[in-house]
Amino acid sequence: MSRDARAAARTEAARLYASTSIRGVAASLDLSYGTARALLLEARVKLRGRGGARVRRS
Repeated sequence: MSRDARAAARTEAARLYASTSIRGVAASLDLSYGTARALLLEARVKLRGRGGARVRRS
């Protein structure tokens, strides 16, 4: 991937991640999960946690 293509992919990945998961970004851009995650990190996007209910112990 050229430098310009990677920069464009970073921008698009960050835009997509606002409304979908890393897997969704990867599918939309036809990338692997790892590459999509790397692009998001390069774009300095704060990644969301994995989610799910938290167990509260009282």
